[in-house]
Amino acid sequence: MSKKKKSERKGMTRKQAYEYMVHHAETLDLFEI
Repeated sequence: MSKKKKSERKGMTRKQAYEYMVHHAETLDLFEI
């Protein structure tokens, strides 16, 4: 169960990171420039 829980947790983190990038795409663009 521990392994499965860890996997789900990792997936959630990955999804949150993707959503964060999408929501702050403009901000990241400004920083890159």
